[in-house]
Amino acid sequence: MTFRLISPTETAIGSPISQSLMQTLRDNQLAIEGGDSDAPKIQPAALPAATSTISKDHRIFTGKLTRNGVNDTNSGALSDEFYAARAGTYYVHAVSEGAGTSKSQVRILKNGTQTHIGSASTGTAEINVQITLSPRDRIRIQLVTTDTQTTHPVGHGYLFIYVNNPLGDAPNHDIGNYDLVSSFYVMTNIPDTF
Repeated sequence: MTFRLISPTETAIGSPISQSLMQTLRDNQLAIEGGDSDAPKIQPAALPAATSTISKDHRIFTGKLTRNGVNDTNSGALSDEFYAARAGTYYVHAVSEGAGTSKSQVRILKNGTQTHIGSASTGTAEINVQITLSPRDRIRIQLVTTDTQTTHPVGHGYLFIYVNNPLGDAPNHDIGNYDLVSSFYVMTNIPDTF
């Protein structure tokens, strides 16, 4: 079906209801559902706002980032991105894990801009924050070495994202997606026990 704009004169008070208008109303509905290029796009439903007491059963995304040992100062690793398909408040838990005497620091970036930074630690350091996203907003983490020595052991970063209603409005469960790269991968079995 092809989408057609309905003119104001066709819907003005006192205008007759015509077969052409009824046909257009039916065709427009089908064109919107079918994704016709001229039709308005259906916006995904917004998510209920995530809270700080959100259940870990409502996790929608889990990723692990590994920074391999390198010979450089303040070297870091940057994950690929999680794209939000729905507007809403997401609960983000980011974790850095240092190694030996080498400190690691995790940073959260929204649409390429750093929004939160964790503590530098040879152990585990965490960020727990609620972030409001619009459709197509992007979240990624960066794992940074804060030591000034020239050799850095392996470090790890973890990203967990939660919503209050992980299924949204059935049957459309499209909350977000992610791209895979060699250094950042989804591991749904990573326990969020930090």
